[in-house]
Amino acid sequence: MLTIPYLDCNATTPVCPEAREAIDRALASCGNASSAHSLGRQAAGVVEGARASVASLLGVADPSDVTFTAGATEANNLAIRGVIDAARRDGRAKPHVLASAVEHSSILAPLRRAAARGEIDFDEIPARDAGIVRVGCVERRIRPETVLVCVQGANNEVGSIQRIEAIGDLCAQKRVLFLVDLCQSFGKVHFDPSKYDLASMSAHKLYGPTGVGALYARPEVWSWIEPQTLGGGQERGRRAGTLNH
Repeated sequence: MLTIPYLDCNATTPVCPEAREAIDRALASCGNASSAHSLGRQAAGVVEGARASVASLLGVADPSDVTFTAGATEANNLAIRGVIDAARRDGRAKPHVLASAVEHSSILAPLRRAAARGEIDFDEIPARDAGIVRVGCVERRIRPETVLVCVQGANNEVGSIQRIEAIGDLCAQKRVLFLVDLCQSFGKVHFDPSKYDLASMSAHKLYGPTGVGALYARPEVWSWIEPQTLGGGQERGRRAGTLNH
């Protein structure tokens, strides 16, 4: 029988033995991580250990700045909708958002829908020179009404690595939030976390299971953006739902 090698790791990676062992250990335990009894505290310890690992790989000091989601798609939607809703709540009737034209659909689709509904003004930043977004192109498109810029760390189709630090410096100067989709670069290409305000990631791009992701945000950003999934108040009220452990 012909064995076909797997060569599509930009789409998803195989689960590594270490991740399989961790999953097996978690599945062998019982307890809701939000419960106060001993088994609940044990489950919470598993979650917090994973949170600390993600923060360490990101290079951020406080693991509580990381919120777990069902994947990077949810993380991107939480970041985008959270910022838009917060800006509109604070009186910006039609905030302006920028995203590169080569972003993943989980960035572009919610922005295009919000624009079609008249909730935001949305501009796509062209990518030139092998898919690279020019910092000058971003600068020329930022307006006084701009609240968010979205540029991915690396592209899943052509592998372009964006100038995240330079774009981050520009956004900080202009006082605009900067969201970086780290899906293809997390654990492979390190970007200084002081240069962005929000970042999304997904476990299945890094030899972990599908259906697990995270959103990082600065504490002051978390305190401002609107949660999108409401319920039991898990994840410090940022994203409700029984924690996956």
